[in-house]
Amino acid sequence: FFEDDKAWACDMDSSGTISFRGEYTVGLESNSAVSSTNGRLVLISTIWIDPHRISCFFINKDGTIDMPIYNNYFQDYAGLDMVFNKKSPVVYIGTDPICVRFKIDYQQKNIFPTTDTLNMLPALAINYSSLSDCLVFSYAYTGPQPPYNVYGIKTIKLLSDGSFTTDTHWLDILSTHRYLSVSPDGRFAVITGLDDPELSVVGIHQDGSLFLIQTIDFPIKEFNNIKETFFTPNGKYAIITSNLLNTPNIILVYSIDQETGKLTRIQTIKSSYNPPLGEARASAVTPDGKYFVYVNAGIPGYPNDVEWFDVFRIEENGTLTWLKDKKMELKGGYSSALTIVPPWRETLAPTQGWLAH
Repeated sequence: FFEDDKAWACDMDSSGTISFRGEYTVGLESNSAVSSTNGRLVLISTIWIDPHRISCFFINKDGTIDMPIYNNYFQDYAGLDMVFNKKSPVVYIGTDPICVRFKIDYQQKNIFPTTDTLNMLPALAINYSSLSDCLVFSYAYTGPQPPYNVYGIKTIKLLSDGSFTTDTHWLDILSTHRYLSVSPDGRFAVITGLDDPELSVVGIHQDGSLFLIQTIDFPIKEFNNIKETFFTPNGKYAIITSNLLNTPNIILVYSIDQETGKLTRIQTIKSSYNPPLGEARASAVTPDGKYFVYVNAGIPGYPNDVEWFDVFRIEENGTLTWLKDKKMELKGGYSSALTIVPPWRETLAPTQGWLAH
């Protein structure tokens, strides 16, 4: 009895305590959630099961959340990801087979597609580099027609209004990578996947050109099925999760060399905890850099429909401290596919953040 067409909004206070705030209707099987850099808009996309739509949540200055506005532009697409432009009121949506530039109207509280579209090889994830003002894609093509078995990372430069240019750069990597994260300063990208190498660190020059910094392989007994990478807001640390179902998982924490971009492991949170870490269904770093929110799913020894938020405090040296007293169990039947914590400002809202699950 999964409530896959619902989203939670929660308050999170300065101590890391999460409390239920409200429930909203979104699409079935939501697959992506993003927040604008000003904290005024959260988007949740749904494309795997009808209704295909984007749920748009506008957040008011007093912290209240408007009822969602639904956008049905992508009705027949099989792949969808989203990222905001940090320099203009624009959001880019879609990866396979096209990416569309949407304008954001904060006065009218809506998003509007433009005719500015980008046709491209099937992309697995999309992100943004503020350093080079470009979109960053991880891509994979294994179709029957040339090019065969092409994997890697690509950048596309943008104009001042956020529109696409033809200025592109490619870097092939001989591995299938699914998840893509870009450092807060836009200088580095970390892409992770299932094949060797399982993790690649890529440098991004100001002109959008790319260069390989580092690759990392993980022994299968140590780390199963790595998933996403989360940067701390200061860009000094990276948190990497795994999501092998029904098997204890672990979290890895890395420091980032600010000159070279290389990762050095500083902490391994193993599954010896009780209860152990389950599948990393959804995670997020709070914008103030104080907490890492992790959703435990598929926990060994627990019923499949039992999931909860775990909260970790991020210490000054980048390591994580598990705050077990902050555990918040999800309502029975919820499937936690996504977690997003929008930024907040003193002039924008009270000193709480929001979680949309």
